[in-house]
Amino acid sequence: MSSARPRVFVMLGPAGSGKSTVAKLVARRYSALYLDKDRVSGPFVRLVLELNGEDAHSRESNDFYMQHVMTTEYKTVFDVCADNLHLGASVVIDAPFAAYTRDPDFLTESARRAGWPDAEVIVIHVRTSEHVVHERVIARRSVRDAWKLDHWQRFWSRFGTMECAWTGVRHVEVLNDGAEPDLSALVAVAG
Repeated sequence: MSSARPRVFVMLGPAGSGKSTVAKLVARRYSALYLDKDRVSGPFVRLVLELNGEDAHSRESNDFYMQHVMTTEYKTVFDVCADNLHLGASVVIDAPFAAYTRDPDFLTESARRAGWPDAEVIVIHVRTSEHVVHERVIARRSVRDAWKLDHWQRFWSRFGTMECAWTGVRHVEVLNDGAEPDLSALVAVAG
């Protein structure tokens, strides 16, 4: 195992931006573990929503999810990341983080609470134009995208133009409008 300091690559971008595609490319390139928030906790979240009489596929438009479930869902991802960092593994976290990007201390405080060891943290902003995101969301035909498509302008104004105020970490933009994402800015920072 390498004695090098592990890295955490935190993905940001709206649904349909290609965030997961970029996350998997980054995981391959940097031999990092891949943690997708929806894979880690999705079945439990759906069950909790159903048991509380909520739409099992609703997130952004669901007050119950936002107030009672989301915090625990993200805490779980940070805890699983911590376990892997302590083993010396680098990690890619694939999650929207939309509700948390305005809080400058969210990432560093969440990492501290989860007990992350010293790690290099790189936040990757996946940037994709509105029309490309819209086409991708339509094409993937996910039941979770119904609200987004029915309220497109509201969705895009809230999530598509999102900026991140997190401090204490490095930020890199990856452009993803074409067939392949442009990782050159990340390579310049992370090697």
